[in-house]
Amino acid sequence: MVGLGLQSADDEIRKVCIRTPLSKEMFLQAHKIIHEFGYSTKCYILLKPPFLLQKEAIEDTVNSAIWLQEQGVEDITICPIRIANGTVLKDLFDKKLYAQPKLASLVECLRQLREKKFMPECLFPVRIVMSWKLLCHQDANFLRKKYFAA
Repeated sequence: MVGLGLQSADDEIRKVCIRTPLSKEMFLQAHKIIHEFGYSTKCYILLKPPFLLQKEAIEDTVNSAIWLQEQGVEDITICPIRIANGTVLKDLFDKKLYAQPKLASLVECLRQLREKKFMPECLFPVRIVMSWKLLCHQDANFLRKKYFAA
């Protein structure tokens, strides 16, 4: 399995909010090559990039996960953004210009993905990478059982 950090399937969000050089075309080309060599693709998407409201972040995360599924990505990881010291994001946060993703936003993403029958053949297709103190291991298991039970 090879991991790629697309962050968002939305070109404008990747360009303006995340400032990543990876385009969808580059991602699709890499995904194709990975499969040609017999490996699967793991993709990381970001929950709540800078400059997005909670509602916009939820919509972007859900749309990105669905787009990735449509492209045949086998493993998708939702990464709620964390604020690290010494970063521009930390400066924005300190100036009250950025709000962290809320636990409710993550729950809403999972609810919408389940409602849209996201990868119904898998029991728990979306991994959640949490580095916040808001969500402990037990909470992640609760979310998995509640929103992705077979």
